[in-house]
Amino acid sequence: MNTTVRVLEGIPAAPGMALGRAFILRTPLETVPRYSIAPSALPGELERFRRAIQTSREQMESLITGVELDDELRAIFEAQLMVLEDPLLIDQTRERISDRQINAEQALAVEINSISEFLLKSKEAIFRERVADLEDIGNRLLSNLMDVPGGDIRAEQIRKLPPDAILVADDISPSLMLHIRFVGGIAVESGGVTGHMAILSRSRGIPCVVGVRDLLNTVSDGMDILLDAENGRLCLQPGEAERRQYAGYLKTRRREATRTITSPVNTACGQSIALWTNLSDVDETTDDRIQGASGVGLFRTEFLYLKNRKLFNDYTGQKNIYGQIFQNLHGQTVTFRLLDVGGDKRLPASANVHQRQLRGIRFLLANRWLLESQLR
Repeated sequence: MNTTVRVLEGIPAAPGMALGRAFILRTPLETVPRYSIAPSALPGELERFRRAIQTSREQMESLITGVELDDELRAIFEAQLMVLEDPLLIDQTRERISDRQINAEQALAVEINSISEFLLKSKEAIFRERVADLEDIGNRLLSNLMDVPGGDIRAEQIRKLPPDAILVADDISPSLMLHIRFVGGIAVESGGVTGHMAILSRSRGIPCVVGVRDLLNTVSDGMDILLDAENGRLCLQPGEAERRQYAGYLKTRRREATRTITSPVNTACGQSIALWTNLSDVDETTDDRIQGASGVGLFRTEFLYLKNRKLFNDYTGQKNIYGQIFQNLHGQTVTFRLLDVGGDKRLPASANVHQRQLRGIRFLLANRWLLESQLR
């Protein structure tokens, strides 16, 4: 290693290496509006807080039921949903609004910080790592109080990041991790290897280093970083030696991947079989999961619509997306699943409101305009 390069040490949480530019992820907690509320306006402020709770609850329920999650991730969001009923946060925030005569955002931020400080003092890692869940639901409440679409302004920022970006943050919430699919790596100042963010990073194959001391005071936006999640190191402004190390790592990874992809797929008794992949997004048609696959056994179309709700009424938009999928897959067979919405999943606003207890094909038959649009 070049000794002139500054290196920050952390804990490897998800293996891999990445070279890219830092993007510092800031939270709504850092930009909370603060003002006083007149006594006569307190009922209205409490009602505004109640609506934010209700909106946040609906968003969390949609996360749980509106997309396909593994059991562990679903349990994370179900636990967060329970926080919205926790008197330690909700009731004390209401009391602070009334007693201090301050706006809901300010009162909520104070309570979140107070509870977080208490948890961080615990000797048990499991309690310290739950701070991310508390701040996740707190940021959602704050975003809804500030009328941020979707409940988190950072989600849109993440979707616009280049694929080699190195996300830098104090911690990253589980719900925000849903939007992180194609980034180079993640480095956080807090958290641990058993935290939800680390678990999700491993499941998505995103190199991740946690517990990087003084990270946010050292790294600046746009700084070149070599993230070595094999050894828990961040090389800031890497030199030629570090870049050669990364190039060697990539060469080894490609060689191993090529060997795996080109190997025959046989059962224990020697029977050759074809492996197909499951996809749910256009972006996934260009990544590693399709390498070596014989085709797409299941493309879950509802994720396209839940990501861009305008598609429900946009035949041309649907056609362009499906065309792009076929183009990216170079003629491979693709099995599309019709929209699996309805029941407890989020629906298009123009859907038949009297059929909301239906789902799958029954829902589509009750809303034939939607079925016909997808089948054209």
